[in-house]
Amino acid sequence: MARALILSLAVATLLVAQPAPTFKSGIYLVELDASVFDERGIIEGLKAEDFVVKDERRPVTLRYCVLEDSPLDLVLLFELSKMMAVNRAALRGAAEVTMPAVREGDRVAVMAFNDGARVFLPLTGDLKEVKQRVRFGLAYAAFEEKSFVLSAVLEAAKYQASQPKPHGRRAILMYGANAGFGSPGGHAGVAADLWDADTILSGVVIPTSWTRFIWDPNPYRIWGMMNSPDRLPRYDFIDDVAAQTGGEMIYTKSVGLVKQTPEPYVSLQHALDHMRRRYRLYYDVPQARPGQRRRVQIELSPAARRLHPAAQVIAQKGYAVPKTGVR
Repeated sequence: MARALILSLAVATLLVAQPAPTFKSGIYLVELDASVFDERGIIEGLKAEDFVVKDERRPVTLRYCVLEDSPLDLVLLFELSKMMAVNRAALRGAAEVTMPAVREGDRVAVMAFNDGARVFLPLTGDLKEVKQRVRFGLAYAAFEEKSFVLSAVLEAAKYQASQPKPHGRRAILMYGANAGFGSPGGHAGVAADLWDADTILSGVVIPTSWTRFIWDPNPYRIWGMMNSPDRLPRYDFIDDVAAQTGGEMIYTKSVGLVKQTPEPYVSLQHALDHMRRRYRLYYDVPQARPGQRRRVQIELSPAARRLHPAAQVIAQKGYAVPKTGVR
């Protein structure tokens, strides 16, 4: 997740558990965050020199980094399309696995989608109400219409952006087939909108026959459809969008060349931990046009990689330069 910060006070204090850094007046900073973990969990104790960050392929010097444990402003986004009806029990099971990983201090909203997306429970800190509404809603939900997964993610991002002040780190967790009809705007546009909303996207994939078709490795079937363009639908999935935001995709079953995530429901709880416990990294805003969207790359330094050879780094891969205050 990335935010461009404008620090105009003489001293800006970061609210973290360790001694706070100070910055000079008039410094404008890019703020990124990244999750770093291996099979044992979150890797702690990393410092600025343990990261290599590139902004539009140019290395930047980090001013500061800190591992933060933040509450979540989390949107649970459930697919209620006609094709998902056979997976009602699996959908409810994935939701139940999520609940123990949500904790006091988090705020949660509930949305559902098929050919459109709707808010069923606004963002709230009443976790008991969240659990009741999710359980009741999924038990009695009507599954109908088609799925437009990319549009639904965009609507969830807009909802996050409409909240006046983030209570914690913003995130969307989608539950569904990860297969939907094509939507205007494209994957790159939705990823950029998620950058602007400062929101991580992750997904729990409960496959349907459509998911299996999308990831079908049979080239002859695809060739046959390409020769029948009237039968070839436009479809969407969100794996690449999630990766651009520093999120994770969890597959409850293998589909085509995509393998089931090992211990998927354990991985789901870990993914929520990865959302909330992340390193914040700060560096000077580069010379750029106001509003420009810039790509970033975050990796461990060679020395840190030697110490942590199995480490995975997931982080947002871009941000928007602030429209005011750029030097």
